[in-house]
Formats: sequence, C-alpha cells, structure tokens
Amino acid sequence: MGAIEMTCWDIMGKDLNQPIYRLLGGVKNKKLRAYTYIYEWLAGYPPEKAGPAAAWLVEKGFTLFKFDPIPGRSIYTSG
Repeated sequence: MGAIEMTCWDIMGKDLNQPIYRLLGGVKNKKLRAYTYIYEWLAGYPPEKAGPAAAWLVEKGFTLFKFDPIPGRSIYTSG
C-alpha cells in the first residue's frame, strides 16, 4: 500500500509540475537538528575520556550525540 501511495504522489507531482513537499504543505523546518556518535569513545573506554570527545563535537556544531556504553559487537570494531 505504501508503494502505491508513493506512486500516486509522484504522478500527482509530475502532473502539477510541483515537488511533493509542496503538495504536502511546503517547508516545515528551515533547520533540522542532527546527532552524531562519539566515535572517539568506545564502550569499555574510561568514562572520563567521553567528555573531551563530546566537547570537540560541540565545537563542531553538534548539539546532540550518543554513544554505546555497553561493550559488545560493533560494526566499527573487529571481533
């Protein structure tokens, strides 16, 4: 059903020569907040090391970030 709905929006947009977002009401947010992981700190590292890594991300403009405090398998580590 979702694919059929997307197809209908696409056909309508092409027929009216308008982008879909305009048919759905236009731009709602001029800015979106994005998060990043604290890649410099991995599970098992001392917690004191997360602070400087987070501060560096804030300097780069991020206001949201997350990390995985539980050691385990990750796509970023081997094993």
